[in-house]
Amino acid sequence: MRGDTLETEKKNMYRSFFLILIVSFAVFGCNPGSGGKSENGNQDTVSDSTSIEFISRQINEGDKSPELFAKRAEMYILQNMPEMAIKDMEIALAIDSLNTAYYLTLAEYQMRVGRSGKAKGNLEKCVEIDPENQDATIKLAEIYLYVQQYKESMEWVLKAQKLNANNAHVYFVKSLIYKETGDTMRAIDNLFTVIEKDPESYEGYMLLGSLHAAKKDSLALPFFRNALNLKPNNVDAYYNMAMFYQNNNQPDKALKTYNDLLEKADPKYLFAFYNMGYIYMQQKKDYDKAIEYFTKSIELKSNYFQAYHNRGFAYEQKGEYALARQDYQKALDILPNYELSIAGLNRLDVKIAKGK
Repeated sequence: MRGDTLETEKKNMYRSFFLILIVSFAVFGCNPGSGGKSENGNQDTVSDSTSIEFISRQINEGDKSPELFAKRAEMYILQNMPEMAIKDMEIALAIDSLNTAYYLTLAEYQMRVGRSGKAKGNLEKCVEIDPENQDATIKLAEIYLYVQQYKESMEWVLKAQKLNANNAHVYFVKSLIYKETGDTMRAIDNLFTVIEKDPESYEGYMLLGSLHAAKKDSLALPFFRNALNLKPNNVDAYYNMAMFYQNNNQPDKALKTYNDLLEKADPKYLFAFYNMGYIYMQQKKDYDKAIEYFTKSIELKSNYFQAYHNRGFAYEQKGEYALARQDYQKALDILPNYELSIAGLNRLDVKIAKGK
């Protein structure tokens, strides 16, 4: 009985890092409003010169400078209003169509709402205006990577490398291309270049750790620890370390690392509770502890059908068939036709019929 050992969205901890990179464009805009000073020099008032309302008043009163629209777009982004931000950046570009920073910013905002095609078009215009704009060049590489056009992505990343061979991020994107195309060795080689050029590259250490973990290579652990040193108490670094131990039959170290995650990073981290339950159930055969952790998972996510199923399996192993049946049925209430729980109910029927 395997159960669902990991939540589907977390099971593949080595999946593409570029999904979080696509929104890493440099944002054009002014700094947030600075504090105002009273006549005696004390900073006791706060200027609203960068508020959406203040900027809108300026625009409505006739100031149509592109800087104002770009500034208001930035404020919209801070308020999680990307559609409004996109409209303002389009206006800014209509007024000043040669401003490459505006093209970069608009592309960023478009990627935030999944419009990779439009973002690509704006970045290409940026490069057309300024062929040596490395920011636009590397972002084009990322977008082609995002849509899985690896040949085109590599062409753009090599252009970015020619523009600046010392930019660590260029080699990181190269490593992602190699990773996605199955060339793990070249991916690792480029990641070593990343951390050589930028010893504080959290993403570089994390991906190095993940690639080594996929090979069950214990070199993964120092890379994850380096990432954790750069971002203390980071959930992902703890989680990947714990997963390495779990997948390599070191349950005690895995449990300790999950506990560290809960104590130092996130006391309500769902997947830590779930995986601890699985370790106690499958590796340590401690069904009471397994039930305890699956129950905590369910308390955090009421429709967690995998946790209901695995708790049902733990009850079944204890011979508590009525409770096992309840949990299997609950899993099926959430996900009808869930094969593992159907098999669990059938197994209970056979055991009960045989009087076991």
